[in-house]
Amino acid sequence: MSEPAAAVVLRAGELFGRFFGDGEPAAGAEMRDLFAPEPLIIPFRAALEGTQYSGPSAVDEFIADSRESWATLRFHPAEVEAIDEETVVVAGDLVGTGHETGAETKAKVALMFVVHDGRIQEMRTFLSKCDALEAAGQ
Repeated sequence: MSEPAAAVVLRAGELFGRFFGDGEPAAGAEMRDLFAPEPLIIPFRAALEGTQYSGPSAVDEFIADSRESWATLRFHPAEVEAIDEETVVVAGDLVGTGHETGAETKAKVALMFVVHDGRIQEMRTFLSKCDALEAAGQ
């Protein structure tokens, strides 16, 4: 039996924070292994720019673009809600320091994850928990 979806999601968040918050030079194989071979990633910037990543290079492209925009970036989860065995909604604060400006930005966001066979198939960012829950069918 694979790891519960919420545990996979929280581990991905921990690794993401280590990479962006603690300055590790690369996301590493462990983070990539938490994602399916061809995931769909719709990040925070999708709300502003319509950006999304999919396919075999989605994780690497998402990380490269995030690294280009942010000197540091962390997600601080406040609420974790398992919708079903595969769907998890996590609400919290996204805190980052801009690469160019050095200005710190903080935003409340919610992430919806779909985890299948212990790997993240889909990660979507929403501006509210209500929107994420609606997308999850709640």
